[in-house]
Amino acid sequence: MAVSAKPKSITTFNRLNLAATLVGIVNIFAHYTLLRNLAISDGASPAGPILGVFFLIISYLIFWLFIYRRGSNIAKWLFVALTAVSVAMIPFNLRGVIAVGVVYAVIDCIAFVLQIAAAAVLFRSDVKAWVAPKAVDCPPC
Repeated sequence: MAVSAKPKSITTFNRLNLAATLVGIVNIFAHYTLLRNLAISDGASPAGPILGVFFLIISYLIFWLFIYRRGSNIAKWLFVALTAVSVAMIPFNLRGVIAVGVVYAVIDCIAFVLQIAAAAVLFRSDVKAWVAPKAVDCPPC
């Protein structure tokens, strides 16, 4: 059965994922100097915040392409797994996040909630057909 129109849940997923990405990018740029100085004081690269922005953009584009555009079930589960790992890492990173500042931590929390909501949307019933394996039309051999 071919699925031609994107389900509403996939559009919702894309919007939530985009919102989480944009909130994360804005948070990094709003606290750029402090993040850069913390990286330098920890002996890390001063390019860390920019690499974070780059990572956010690339990950959004990958999931946009493979989940939103192509309906990949593998990408769906990768997104869910990465979200779960991110949530599991919160206790280990909380001290560092709070060290940047309460405003940074609150905005970071908002981005996490948006990402978790995006992952949750992928379990709605209308997504099942979208990420199901699709038959490939090929000429007879």
